[in-house]
Amino acid sequence: MEGRYECFTLGRDVAPSGQGIYRCSQARFQIAPLRSFGQLLSDELVDGKRARADELNRDPSCSSE
Repeated sequence: MEGRYECFTLGRDVAPSGQGIYRCSQARFQIAPLRSFGQLLSDELVDGKRARADELNRDPSCSSE
């Protein structure tokens, strides 16, 4: 990370000077896709789970338990 060997997030407060490390990292890191038990979670699967959760929130009696 740009050869900067220092702690930027010691404690809860991040000083504005520590935000430079964020800018340095943006070009190099990407957020990984969501996985569950090693399986990639597709957008379709997530949408289906959200739809089912909405259904159960509207009518908990439709649960299969």
